[in-house]
Amino acid sequence: MDTQKFGDLFDFQLKSKILAGEGLIKGEFPFYTSSSILKKWIDKAQFFNKGLIFGTGGSASIHYAEGRYSVSTDCLVAVAKKDKIFNTKYVYYYFYSNITILERGFKGAGLKHIAKPYIQNIDVPLPDLETQNKIVAILDKAKSILEKRERTIAMYDELLRATFLDMFGELSKNKYTNEMLENVCLKITDGTHLSPIFLNEGVPFLLISNIVNNEIVYKTKKYISEEEYKKLNIRTPIEIGDVLITSVGSYGNPALVKTITKFAFQRHIAYLKPDKSKINSAFLFSALKSDFVKFQIEKVVRGVAQKTLNLSDLRKITIPFPEIFIQAEFEKLFLKFEKLKLNLLHSKTKTENLFNTISQSAFKGELAVNKKSTKN
Repeated sequence: MDTQKFGDLFDFQLKSKILAGEGLIKGEFPFYTSSSILKKWIDKAQFFNKGLIFGTGGSASIHYAEGRYSVSTDCLVAVAKKDKIFNTKYVYYYFYSNITILERGFKGAGLKHIAKPYIQNIDVPLPDLETQNKIVAILDKAKSILEKRERTIAMYDELLRATFLDMFGELSKNKYTNEMLENVCLKITDGTHLSPIFLNEGVPFLLISNIVNNEIVYKTKKYISEEEYKKLNIRTPIEIGDVLITSVGSYGNPALVKTITKFAFQRHIAYLKPDKSKINSAFLFSALKSDFVKFQIEKVVRGVAQKTLNLSDLRKITIPFPEIFIQAEFEKLFLKFEKLKLNLLHSKTKTENLFNTISQSAFKGELAVNKKSTKN
């Protein structure tokens, strides 16, 4: 199979000057950031050609876009060279299915970044165009099933959000007294500022990229020893019901600790231990996801290239403070939604495994392709 350098196939476009924080909840055009999930919109389009969008900070991500769209400053947009004939979406699926190729390019201390020359020098296997088109058609079908699972999960999240609003109203006009986070939490701090010795196995060490769609993903490439974990856990004694929230780069994304799983985490993640005599964990987590809290966070984040939510500002964020028994009523509904969502997540995992199996077979040339039935 022929291979070509990415830089021989694509031209990188001028870098965007729009910050990730300028994205909207609703807007006319998709707005891609370094996140692996498209969840922001904007009313101004920068690009109009089919393109690949690479997230450059934090962790590896790639999107395929066509039509009108915009990106944040922490993205690179690549468009196919006019004199090259190939299927852009085929290249997208190659990277999407082999994301580790991009992950190896992230370098640097603290928040890691990937450089344009690294991407340009990646070898891309290119079968004939007919085979590319057939592989794209097959993977489109598999990914469509996966996206349906994701949309259903998002629907449950939206229903829970609507339930929260129905019970407590628009938080900026709520009937309850507002209380600062520092007054309802026993501890608000961040992850370790030390540089642990990383191992190939052991206790997971989590980065910002391990908080995805407000869930903690324990799959990681960084591990620490049991001894190191015990030292770090003294400062942040993690229990079910504690809340993590990203504070650097992709800031303001909370996740609830739901299982008894040992882990440690970097300093770019903040840690909240609720005072359960005052506040319910499910209620706190849901309040942190609200637009009311997100608006406050947007007002206090600092920095330009790498925005940061400081602990001192996080402690002053306010949330409504209804009686604990009212919070407990919300928790009952929350747990029902969580049970339904868990079943969907298991189904999604199976679908992801199927997609990965199909894609790996395709890119190894092991997938049967009936060219006669291919329609370009």
